[in-house]
Amino acid sequence: MLDRELVAKFQKMSPEFRKEMGLPSLKDVFLAEKNAENRMKIVKVNGIDAIYEAVGAKTIDKDGSYELISLDLGEKSFRPYLKMINPSTGSIHIEGVHPDCKTVKAALEWRNETDKTPDVIS
Repeated sequence: MLDRELVAKFQKMSPEFRKEMGLPSLKDVFLAEKNAENRMKIVKVNGIDAIYEAVGAKTIDKDGSYELISLDLGEKSFRPYLKMINPSTGSIHIEGVHPDCKTVKAALEWRNETDKTPDVIS
């Protein structure tokens, strides 16, 4: 017998199929999961784009490979996050930034505590 909770968390499926099967939405599954390792597994199975779509992510600003995105990760308000691509691995990383950040430049300055543009973010 399949565990419906595990299937809902770790099986990729369309929103329509989830609804038809009476399973929680991807947004609900993702936001309810408090374990960071399990959240990473949910992202790996479903893809970062599906997670962004599920949580209603919006791009605020873009500069090169950086994006400032707006997400509501269950806090009942949208907050800015800096989306970065690791140049070595190609993996995507998001990091919360100050709520006043409206541009990638402002987010990088806040994150790095300097107004100097970095050659490489580590």
